Amino acid sequence: MVISVRAIKATRSIASEDVGDLIARELGPTGVAGDLIREMADYPVQQQTKSGYRRTGDLGRNWKMRKFSRGRDSIFSETDNRLAYAGRVQGRKRGPKGPDTQTREMRRRRWLSIDTGVRRVWGRRRDNIIRIITQRDPRVQARRDRIR
Repeated sequence: MVISVRAIKATRSIASEDVGDLIARELGPTGVAGDLIREMADYPVQQQTKSGYRRTGDLGRNWKMRKFSRGRDSIFSETDNRLAYAGRVQGRKRGPKGPDTQTREMRRRRWLSIDTGVRRVWGRRRDNIIRIITQRDPRVQARRDRIR
């Protein structure tokens, strides 16, 4: 299961490299991608089983940021989990049934779907990115003041 977040493909230059650096920071390992990995790696409380099953933690440990690239006019981040069963446990909520779709049983057990994880993380970071792009972020203003 591979999740790609393609954010902000500018049609023209926004302002400066400093703005691009701040946006990259908000989208990269310490931003959206890192938050998503931490969010998806957080397990719900385990229910008791008669068989004595114990979680290994493999699913949480296998969430990785595979790619992060910054072009002249775009920023790209790709986060995935390559375990064979990852899609069945934390995959998409909707769409055609298949290996990347979360099962009804996993939803019932309160496992976070990738759709919900992305929405949560993006919701927390979105306003910061908008402030940077519109140059209302204090970090952009401080850099602008140093240039003057």
